[in-house]
Amino acid sequence: MTPTYYEGLSQNTIDLLLGRETTDCEFKQSLREVEVEYFVAFANASGGVILVGIMPDKQVAGCSKSDDEIRRSLLGRADTCRPSIVPLTQIQEEKTLMGKRVYRVNILEGNEKPYCTNGGLYKIRDDGQNRAIYPDEMKRIMLESNVIPARVKQLERELQKARQDTEQLAKKIPTADQVTQMFLDKIRGF
Repeated sequence: MTPTYYEGLSQNTIDLLLGRETTDCEFKQSLREVEVEYFVAFANASGGVILVGIMPDKQVAGCSKSDDEIRRSLLGRADTCRPSIVPLTQIQEEKTLMGKRVYRVNILEGNEKPYCTNGGLYKIRDDGQNRAIYPDEMKRIMLESNVIPARVKQLERELQKARQDTEQLAKKIPTADQVTQMFLDKIRGF
């Protein structure tokens, strides 16, 4: 049975609230508790949801700031991530029948992994919490992402162009025999 203080919220949000904080879900009572590392951790994992306005006992506290302030603040935090996580962030306002506002912040899995905070902190979501990415995980993420293969392809293109440029220059440079002949022709012309 759904607690009455959840009435008015979407069924997806209620289902999250009836569960626990997991690899893909985090509850925060206030906006100031939503740190940049949550955006990074979810984007580096399989994505996830932050429910803002939820007390630790999962009752609805609601959000008192204006909708515009909340959206600006959340998107500002997402934008400080490197690379920016704004395109991966969706914010939905929901209201209980008692008028309390809850914000559902959906963060999609990133396709430009790895993501870090502006301070260079690399985090990933693991069993309901954020933790540092271990070196072996970082290697796997880098290899699975398109970052390294794309850079390799770019370097291969640059190398091919350099080879073509070198071949064009080589055609303009006279051979040793041609230089010798030009020198002899000049000497004979004196």
